[in-house]
Amino acid sequence: MNFSLAQHEVYTDASVGHHYGRPVGGIAWIDSDGQYEVGTHVTRVPLVAELAAIHLALLAHPGRPVTVVSDCRPALKALDHAARTGVIALPPSPGGNREAARLVHRIGLERQGRAVTLRWVKGHAGHPLNEAADRLAVQARRCVQNGGRLRDIAVLAERIAADVRIPAPRRAS
Repeated sequence: MNFSLAQHEVYTDASVGHHYGRPVGGIAWIDSDGQYEVGTHVTRVPLVAELAAIHLALLAHPGRPVTVVSDCRPALKALDHAARTGVIALPPSPGGNREAARLVHRIGLERQGRAVTLRWVKGHAGHPLNEAADRLAVQARRCVQNGGRLRDIAVLAERIAADVRIPAPRRAS
């Protein structure tokens, strides 16, 4: 099998809070190779932050078949409904529906012409990659809340990713 055509699993998560009254969301994705990315999104709405994390993951894997695994059922439901019907339907959210709709639309554009599977995983249930995505998103949010830059958490983020990297198989000598 050609590796570039294999379905690639990417776990996403988000963490929202505020910094001096301004909303901030930490977003992240990680895969079983330990590749990851952290970012931020200006929001205090968890659904919006999770959609931003999913969008970030798809942008990082252009054109590649990918399975996006998230612990946010509302995000997955909105994306599934939009893909099936072409209609963006979102749960009521004070101040977040316009941004959520924009992200659902952008994710839909990223999904066109490629195999993107969406899958739910129970959050905070001990799944190593889901826990790692959560830790990365929380660290990104905390970094910004404390006035730092994302590069300030590079060593910590690398440790989190190293915890889930699958070692390469050993060759027989």
